[in-house]
Amino acid sequence: MNEPIKFGAVVGKLPDRRAIVETPSLVLSNCYVGIELEFEDVPQPENFEDILYFWKYDVDDSLRGDYPTELILRHPLAGVDVITALEQISSAVSSGEMETPTINERTSTHVHIDVRDLSGKQLLRFLLLSFMCEEFLQNFCADYRRNNLYCIPAYNCGDLRDRASCSIPVTGDLSDDFLPHALHSVASRYRKYSGINFRTAASYGSLEFRHLEATYDKDRLLLWINLLQSLKKFAMLNEIPLERFPETISNSGPMGFIREIFGELYEPLMSATPEDVRIATLYRGLRTAQEVVYGHALDIAHHRVVSGEVLNPQWVEDFGETKTRRASQSMVASIGGVQRSYIKNFLGLEVDDVEEEPSPFMNPKATVPSSLHFDLEVPSELSYEQGE
Repeated sequence: MNEPIKFGAVVGKLPDRRAIVETPSLVLSNCYVGIELEFEDVPQPENFEDILYFWKYDVDDSLRGDYPTELILRHPLAGVDVITALEQISSAVSSGEMETPTINERTSTHVHIDVRDLSGKQLLRFLLLSFMCEEFLQNFCADYRRNNLYCIPAYNCGDLRDRASCSIPVTGDLSDDFLPHALHSVASRYRKYSGINFRTAASYGSLEFRHLEATYDKDRLLLWINLLQSLKKFAMLNEIPLERFPETISNSGPMGFIREIFGELYEPLMSATPEDVRIATLYRGLRTAQEVVYGHALDIAHHRVVSGEVLNPQWVEDFGETKTRRASQSMVASIGGVQRSYIKNFLGLEVDDVEEEPSPFMNPKATVPSSLHFDLEVPSELSYEQGE
């Protein structure tokens, strides 16, 4: 059996071949990590190369202060080197060798998780799991990061969901040869300032998480990295059927599923989300993942209704074809949300019955309605008193 194509091979970013000294402090010790720390008022220490040899010092003009600074890992690190790099930052500040940074709503932490070693299915699972858990991750971070325009969460942005759902044929071709190329196409057009920035997968072979506030606390940085690596690890080791992703999670007991993903990190993550809203928070994330999963099928179904190829047979019988066609087109235009129940109840089709057409990932103008609406009653254009 042939080995699935790895995403890194598709984007021209081959896996790193450096030797790794593993450590139990990391969930995935062999997973390479990139880190960017934005600070203000931090002049470069004279002995920078000695005390922070894993890091490089850059001026970041998007920040303010006397010394707007970005500290970036010189190379992605894995294993013990990640721990050492975090200790270097923390120690430099606590020892006074580097001035204590100014941290505010303009500064942040960006962490890149290596995806070069993932197959197309593993990468898509990682992305869907991240969408599903994004609000929990957002709650873990400082409040002022929530509405930041430079880390927009997918659950608050229909445009992000539309781009992914129109471009990833989850109910279509899931072959190991095709899917990595489809994901590459999505990543290359993705919005840069998303909280989960998929665009970096095309340029660096990594998935970037932009939610965390700026910090030099090595323990908090390590916890954040482990939360993200937990998502990747689960995506690698669990064969969740992509075309049944939302149902699988919902049927298995939602919060138990989240606990299974994060293990002993579940409580630290959940401590930032009140217990009485956790289920609602999870289902918002599931809906985001669901829109990606069923977007391809809905886009095809939308086309078939608008073109007059598919009409609800009961409505045709009750009201006539002309009124049904007009009402169907109006309803499709107003219904948003990529709901399996919409395709089944309104069109009389199962997702698996939708005939495949050329995948919309080739068409950047393809769109899916972004508002959520579950009213599947007879449209107002039709009335049983009117008939035809």
